[in-house]
Amino acid sequence: MCGKYILLLVLIYTAIIQDAKAAKLTITPSQNLQAGATSLTLRCSPDSNSGYAELLTIDIAKRTLVQNSLSMPIAILDRNGVNRIGIPPPKYRVTGSLALPRGFLQIVIHHPDGHDAAEYRCLTLGKFPPIVRSGVLKDSKNVTIHT
Repeated sequence: MCGKYILLLVLIYTAIIQDAKAAKLTITPSQNLQAGATSLTLRCSPDSNSGYAELLTIDIAKRTLVQNSLSMPIAILDRNGVNRIGIPPPKYRVTGSLALPRGFLQIVIHHPDGHDAAEYRCLTLGKFPPIVRSGVLKDSKNVTIHT
């Protein structure tokens, strides 16, 4: 009976406490852009209630709006710095920091076009206290560019 009680507590903790923690993907100026927009900013960060003791990686992935396409990382920030995957400067400016409590990965897209319309996913990986264990938090949003 004691084992079932502990299992129930773990399930409640996982369902309620862990779900309160999140990653946050902020898109500015808007998720719906008109043709000719000068920039689009994607900012991925752990939410203020993430509970991370240490932030290990942040990544932003892109999934084109074509049916059955895969989500592919386009920028990853880890202890070695920023790694860009298929997003060359100067159109894409990538910055970031793993320092808590304000860790972030940001991509500024200059003069976004139809190729930038996609579902973007924000993913953070960090360590939670008191028992040091890793956890992943994520968020995703669609960006539409009207031509």
